[in-house]
Amino acid sequence: MYQPIGLVRKYFGEKIGLYFAWLGLYTQMLIPASLVGVIVFLYGCVTVDDNIPSMEICDPKNNITMCPLCDRVCSYWKLSTACGTARASHLFDNPATVFFSIFMALWAAMFMEHWKRRQMRLNYEWDLTGFEDEEEALKDHPRAEYELRVMQKSLKKDKKNPQKMEKLTCRDRLPAYMTNIVMMLLMIGVTFAIVFGVILYRISTKAALYMSSSPTTRSHVQLTVKTTAAIINLVVILILDEVYGAVARWLTVLEAPKTEKNFEERLIFKTFILKFVNAFTPIIYIAFFRGRLVGRPGRYLYVFESYRMEECSDGSCLMELCIQLSITMLGKQLIQNNLFEIGIPKLKKLIRYIQSEQGAFQEEERQKKLRRYETDHFLEPFGGLTPEYMEMSQLQT
Repeated sequence: MYQPIGLVRKYFGEKIGLYFAWLGLYTQMLIPASLVGVIVFLYGCVTVDDNIPSMEICDPKNNITMCPLCDRVCSYWKLSTACGTARASHLFDNPATVFFSIFMALWAAMFMEHWKRRQMRLNYEWDLTGFEDEEEALKDHPRAEYELRVMQKSLKKDKKNPQKMEKLTCRDRLPAYMTNIVMMLLMIGVTFAIVFGVILYRISTKAALYMSSSPTTRSHVQLTVKTTAAIINLVVILILDEVYGAVARWLTVLEAPKTEKNFEERLIFKTFILKFVNAFTPIIYIAFFRGRLVGRPGRYLYVFESYRMEECSDGSCLMELCIQLSITMLGKQLIQNNLFEIGIPKLKKLIRYIQSEQGAFQEEERQKKLRRYETDHFLEPFGGLTPEYMEMSQLQT
């Protein structure tokens, strides 16, 4: 995949050039992975009629009656009604998926090795032998916020000799460390509480829809509950992503790291932990916990002594996991990437244009006289590559 990496490097610098080189290689390496994934899916489509579990479920001779999925309002149901779900599950969970998982593990190793070779080649072509050392030297310089805190400490400790510089010790940072621990645990607790709230939403909504007098509503209860719960999880993930990003930065600033390198490392650690828990807690619950903590007929497990723990609908949680993953991934790409990265900058530009409407003509004339690099100088400030790499790491995970 061709990219004008040399031109990007000349205009934006080496760091941006390396990022686009990495992104181009990553996109290029996704082509074989996607082809293998399509082949695995097609294999599932071809062998769906030979799948023994789905054949047994769909066989009308096996007229097995299943227990209700909820109390009082839910009725008994036939296992044969799960035929469509069982056949659809085979498309995503078949013997070929084992091969695909092994292939993706090897693919990740191949990608890393390929990128190392690509990076070494660019280092040689761009003469970046001492680039990392220079970057480390710049990042090892004390931050202005750290020096301000040190100066304030020196003035409080030795008013007679304010020129004597101190340094921040663990004792000085102890309140910040305690605040970090408490806030991190609180944010993770908020995520768990929201996931638990969505569980209660699914349980109560399912019971309410089964009580409906409309046969159409009762026949589409499972699909309605799955889809709406996935959309709620998506909205919560998008909102908390922005909140957690701001909280992680605030907590890192509160610690007052000495160097820019320490600041970035601590910010990345906090942001990754919070966003990972936020994005993957609903998925981990559906994949590993839902349907395993329900009890047995006559002795079901209840929450608050009134909400019966939910089971996997139609005997499998795989389709609900696929729906949750599809809505989350597509929603994050369409809403977060397009709205936040394209829509909001356009809106800011429109607001600035409306605010300067009186001098619009003079601004237009001034823009005509400016050169390209002068026009770029008035763009939004560059926030660094950390958010871009965080976004890519979430997609890879």
